[in-house]
Amino acid sequence: MDKRLLKQWILDIPTIKLMIDNYAVDIYKKNKIRALAVYEKEDLKNARYGKLKFIHFIEEEKWTTYKEEKWYPGSLNLLTFGIYCLENKIYKNKKIVKYINKKEKEIIDKKRNDKYTKEINTFKEFNKQVPEVPKNFYKFINRKVMNGYALYNNKNHQAYCTTCQNKFNIKKLKREEKITCPFCRKHLQALPIGHYSYYQEKYSCLIQKTPKNNLVLRYFLCIKTSSSSMSKENSCIAEVKRVFFDIETHETEIYIKETYKGSNYYGFIPKKYEKGTQNYWQQKDYWVQRGVLYTGNLKEIQEVPLKYIYNSKCTKNTIDFLQNNIQQSIKNLLQYPFIETYIKENRIDILEALGKCELIVPETKEPSKALKISRNLLKNLPKKIDDTYLLAKLQLINNSINALGETEMKYLNNYNLCNYEALKNVYEIINEKFDKVSRYLEKNDSTMSDYYDYLKNLKELHITINKKSAFPDNFWKAHDEVVVEYAKEKAKLKDIQNKEKEIKYKKIKEESIYKPLIINDLLIRLPESLEEIKIEGILQNNCVNGYVNRILDKQTNVLFGRKVSRPDIPYITIEIKDNRVLQARYKGNINCTAEDTKTIESYIASIKALGKQKNQAA
Repeated sequence: MDKRLLKQWILDIPTIKLMIDNYAVDIYKKNKIRALAVYEKEDLKNARYGKLKFIHFIEEEKWTTYKEEKWYPGSLNLLTFGIYCLENKIYKNKKIVKYINKKEKEIIDKKRNDKYTKEINTFKEFNKQVPEVPKNFYKFINRKVMNGYALYNNKNHQAYCTTCQNKFNIKKLKREEKITCPFCRKHLQALPIGHYSYYQEKYSCLIQKTPKNNLVLRYFLCIKTSSSSMSKENSCIAEVKRVFFDIETHETEIYIKETYKGSNYYGFIPKKYEKGTQNYWQQKDYWVQRGVLYTGNLKEIQEVPLKYIYNSKCTKNTIDFLQNNIQQSIKNLLQYPFIETYIKENRIDILEALGKCELIVPETKEPSKALKISRNLLKNLPKKIDDTYLLAKLQLINNSINALGETEMKYLNNYNLCNYEALKNVYEIINEKFDKVSRYLEKNDSTMSDYYDYLKNLKELHITINKKSAFPDNFWKAHDEVVVEYAKEKAKLKDIQNKEKEIKYKKIKEESIYKPLIINDLLIRLPESLEEIKIEGILQNNCVNGYVNRILDKQTNVLFGRKVSRPDIPYITIEIKDNRVLQARYKGNINCTAEDTKTIESYIASIKALGKQKNQAA
């Protein structure tokens, strides 16, 4: 759209319109452009004419709005003063607004669908990279993922394995007794045949290598149901999510199964393009993060970082941790190879703490270089990290301290004693060795947060922070004294500020044009003080107290309306700006009656008249 031509066109559109309602619209046409002009009545409610509020231009698939000498791109329904505001205010010609909004919405939806359809083909090509599922994968799910049951009949001395579907002889079994199948060696749970039903819902993860040398993690939803008759056992295995890992760039893309009922496409699409899946309970599987890892194709995928799971030194807890956080583990191992060291050492606590570090250098195998923490600090790590922020704390203090003793490490590892933010703030104020600070706090049975509060108050009170003030003999006594002193200083400062505000308001009141007048038994005046405004807010149950700063900045004016017979009792709270009533409310923010509104408007008219008389006299 050529805005110069549009501006010229605006001059031809009427700027004043004869009106019945407070708001009105008109539509104009010129060449291929349409213009929706919105008119608003002037200040007084009984005015006959309205001014042009804004103009909305439409040209095929382009939109723009001109309001108060500014341009606002976008369709009508995207503007804050657009469709939703207009539909509530316009009574005549409302169909015009709805028609324009409908047309614009149709164009936007068409563009969005065209883009979606175009990119679907790209998604299809991308997913063609995924190899076929290994032949024994479904057997793996049945044997390793799903629970197994031994359905027994003690009269016939036989049991049926739901995993391998073979029958075997038994002596006698009890309900929920544990037994091993002699054929598939699966651990089974004994249940009496003909007296049970079950529903299982589990996930299995399959890692594969794509032709483009990337990794794809595939999540399969496995559902198995059975009624009391074993002949009605049903199973369903469906792929619900794919996570692609780029080995070179470490980028991750998540694809989900598109099953939205209104979609014309059923396949895997990027998660950002999903449509309303949260409305259907079946789609909750999209957000699954855990699953039993398939191990049958390990030899075929040498690049998989999770090969360390099968290291003989790895404990079951380490393997469970990696498999339960498989997506994040692959991503971290691709980018930060040094993590291999801690996997081999079975340091699950360190793996959890790594996620809280502020900075990790990628593509670095040496832990101290990758984490920017000295070797001495890493060697002195506790055998078990309780505080997952410990590594982040070590990164923070590494610049000034290279060696920490066992006492300091123990102290740092206790989150309750030493939280990260407090530690950071303390060292912004003082420059002392950490061992001295930690021993001092341990001796005084205090935390780093308490110590930071003490130092912060010293700084606020402009007390010199030296060895004597930073490490008093009795910490808690000194702490309490400083807190009390700071509270006193704060109260004094507040009193001074309040007095300064009152002086400023007194000057504003003296210079104000809004003098007290009595009209129709209503006294309208300015508040005597800021304190009176606060009292008015409490008695009238409104938020006028929040207007104090705006009053002092001369952004608005607050006046009181009082009955002449009861001048000390609040009646109406009024806000006026540029001789225009913005709001006039009774107690509880109830709008004024028409009679009182006219009285307030008469007050403004009288103030204007007084101002003209003074100007003429001058």
